[in-house]
Amino acid sequence: MPITEKSLERKIASMNLQLHRPVTAFSRHGSTCVHHVGHFYLDCQYGAYNLAEVANPEGGIHVLVSGTKMMLSTWIDAYLLGVNLGIKERARTCKK
Repeated sequence: MPITEKSLERKIASMNLQLHRPVTAFSRHGSTCVHHVGHFYLDCQYGAYNLAEVANPEGGIHVLVSGTKMMLSTWIDAYLLGVNLGIKERARTCKK
């Protein structure tokens, strides 16, 4: 199955939910734009696909990883696997 921008966006939305991060990059309150620090999103520039994070209330970003769609998809899968393994391990050790 080909990796599309939509499939990357779905994976990133899953990351935001699993990590209890904001689900949108910003919201509007009247004429004011409020950026949600910690939100992950797909950023595409100059042919590269980036996993970016809103870094500050002014809307600055931090690019975590950059590459092709395949590279980004693989990185996100590995990250989510690590998160899920950590969650399972924590649950296992807390039961003792």
